[in-house]
Amino acid sequence: MKHTTSTRRCLRLLVVLISCLAIVAGLPAATAMLGLAAADPMPPASAPPTPARSPTVFPPDQELMVYVPAGEFIMGADGEKPDTVPPRKVQLDAFWVDTHEVTNKRFEEFVKATGHKTAAEKKGSSDGWNGKTWTGIKGVDWRHPEGPQSSIGDRMDHPVTHVSWEDAQAFCKWAGKRLPTEAEWEMAARGADGRKYPWGAIEPTAVP
Repeated sequence: MKHTTSTRRCLRLLVVLISCLAIVAGLPAATAMLGLAAADPMPPASAPPTPARSPTVFPPDQELMVYVPAGEFIMGADGEKPDTVPPRKVQLDAFWVDTHEVTNKRFEEFVKATGHKTAAEKKGSSDGWNGKTWTGIKGVDWRHPEGPQSSIGDRMDHPVTHVSWEDAQAFCKWAGKRLPTEAEWEMAARGADGRKYPWGAIEPTAVP
């Protein structure tokens, strides 16, 4: 199967860190399973903005989710990496999305319930940051994020890392949800008002 540059980039990031961009759950795909009403239709252009809804707990996993109303936003950006251009208008139906990343504690519950083994555990290694580039590191997996001697014992409330797209899919199926599309994630993360980042246009300064 041939992957686009964007797909390869997303898969690489999924191996490193499953955050709310990757392992959140969107509806309406899961509405039948969860017994929820269908997402609201797109209001007419003259209608006032839909007020934000408070985070809501949904079964079966009892995680907080926030409602993202239907609408149009500009996906991508000018002058950025090749897989983000050109900017284009995208229309999305309304959906619900988890408010937080999946934690080590939550992923551990999934593993205990299903016996799931991640791709990194099967392979015996996972991609890690050596200070200069991403490279395969032996003994790295979600339980040992920095190598065999590391542990998540004091980081159970941290986002789970070193899980593949298939691992994320399996988790979502267990939770009765699904992964968001790239467009759903981008709209939920950056908003529909033209911001480059969730916080505005200021470039991030954090490093891996």
